[in-house]
Amino acid sequence: MEPKRVLVVALLVSALAGCRQEPAVSEVYVLAERGPEGLDPHFSGHVFQTRNLLANVYEGLVGFDPDMRLEPALAVSWSSPDDHTWEFVLRSGVRLHDGRELTPADVAWSLERARSHPRSQVRSALAAVAAIEAVPPAGVRLRLREPDAMLPRRLREVAVLSRHFVETAGEAALSRASAGSGPYRLASARDGEVVLQRFDEGWRSAPPLVRGTFVPRAWGDPGLERRLPKGAAVLFWTRPGTDSYHRAEREARLVQWARPGIVYLGFDLRPAAAGAAPNPLLDVRVRRAIALAIDHDELLRAAVDEAGATATQLVAPFVHGYDPGLPPPRRDLAAARALLREAGHADGLRLPIWSRELMPVYGAVLARQLGEAGLAIEPHVLDEAAYVERVSSAHGGLYVLRFSCRTGDAQDFFDAWAHSPDPARGLGLSNYSFVTSPFAGLDEQIRAARGDTAPASRLARLQALNRRLIEEQAAVPLLAPRGQVFVSPALRWTPRAEGFWLLRDLAPES
Repeated sequence: MEPKRVLVVALLVSALAGCRQEPAVSEVYVLAERGPEGLDPHFSGHVFQTRNLLANVYEGLVGFDPDMRLEPALAVSWSSPDDHTWEFVLRSGVRLHDGRELTPADVAWSLERARSHPRSQVRSALAAVAAIEAVPPAGVRLRLREPDAMLPRRLREVAVLSRHFVETAGEAALSRASAGSGPYRLASARDGEVVLQRFDEGWRSAPPLVRGTFVPRAWGDPGLERRLPKGAAVLFWTRPGTDSYHRAEREARLVQWARPGIVYLGFDLRPAAAGAAPNPLLDVRVRRAIALAIDHDELLRAAVDEAGATATQLVAPFVHGYDPGLPPPRRDLAAARALLREAGHADGLRLPIWSRELMPVYGAVLARQLGEAGLAIEPHVLDEAAYVERVSSAHGGLYVLRFSCRTGDAQDFFDAWAHSPDPARGLGLSNYSFVTSPFAGLDEQIRAARGDTAPASRLARLQALNRRLIEEQAAVPLLAPRGQVFVSPALRWTPRAEGFWLLRDLAPES
């Protein structure tokens, strides 16, 4: 064989061998700290770990880029011909995990299921929708009972499924196989561990990693090594300031970014039972005294090791509706004690404070700080299920929780937390403070903001709501923690502002 031909053949063989090579890292283990509460994207997602997993498997009509700018997903365009109508043009040729092609009927059925099924946890996204209709060959139309300028952004939260799969296999089958269009499909789920496999027939370009395994363990868990292969690439969070955090700093790369979430102190504002003493938290002077007794700088150090900022209001700085005119909080123990005396609690006041296992530091620090103002606070740390059960019922105390505006709009918080619970319309679903609003006209004010389609006046309404909630001291904004994730050195990862850990954003480090 001629020397030149030998060289060409050798180069060709080498190139083909290179094409067959898998990347240095093809799988990641996501340390989720707990298993999902379910795998049906409409019925599950109360906690971040579940939403985070399902965001890799299911998609909505629209999506967000890493900076939370709205972008096409299953719909390529949308328009509002009048204040009570939204129309979406669907992407053609989208393949679902069950092998079928996406149709307008699938989309209309999915949205209706999310809107009206009694177990749906995403009803609030469709609260203004009165009717949904498929418009063949490639459209869907939503009729509204009231204007909703933010509807497209809300639909990012509403997964589209294969109607044929769910109606044929049954709803329970979604715990064994997925029926979405995302870049990963459900491969297996057992004992809280969920394996996602790359879906190579998706409409997006195939992501670099072949597999992602969500493990219900935390970094530093003694049993973790038995669940992971030696040298496995991992993605995880661990609480700042702990021994496991400092170990993670030595073994992985820390990625930080601004998130749309706020940690706040909530109050039980339900009236006391008949015959019981009045609920002291219904007195705004008591709530203001509590706010004035908090040392936010110390809390920032103790809870997140200064990885964040003190919150001035109940939404984060880059969320639409944030009011830059609201001043930072200040501690004033003398003013706090004076307000308590004025409210008839000169001898002190005993209250419980409830926090979750994932946020254990807040209760103890706040209890000590409030004690300096004459308040006897009893901290209680509960697991997720017990915590939700406790704060969902009358408990006569305080609670610590985080809320993220995942659409990037303050209306999320007002609809889900500040509105009186209205399950039929999907409003107030995260309201753990009251059943009937103690703030006159607040529900109407929230609905007026949702229906305002003029950008300038709508922004003014959102900022007015922010100011009112602070003036009424409906809750106390505490911190705006930064997003923090550790990732193995073998991987590079682009964080997303809304906080989801999407596997398609991971790639082997070059």
